Amino acid sequence: MAFAIGAVIRFNITHAEPLLADVGHSHVVKPLQHLSDLALGFAYIVSVTFYVRLLASFVLRFGGHRDAVIENVLTTVVLLFIAIVGWKNGRSRGGDQAGHHRCIADRSVRVRLALARQ
Repeated sequence: MAFAIGAVIRFNITHAEPLLADVGHSHVVKPLQHLSDLALGFAYIVSVTFYVRLLASFVLRFGGHRDAVIENVLTTVVLLFIAIVGWKNGRSRGGDQAGHHRCIADRSVRVRLALARQ
């Protein structure tokens, strides 16, 4: 499976990237690229929602609660928190995505190192 995914990525790099760079084909390829970005974004939102819901279910079952309404409320609260933090940080950084990604990577490395020391 991983090899097949890698083959698709290699194919796209070899064939699609030159089309994106070619100005003559951009009127055909750019809308498809935008559509695929939207589809990927939607799939990411569905995936994150699913895993947050699963996490809420496990957390509440571990605590002895088995109520679907409470699971939904907890999922909604976590998703709202993620959305607010993302919106706030996106606006405060002025769209500097590279700096934002470096900051997140730096923090995740610090957390991993702190957990490894324990």
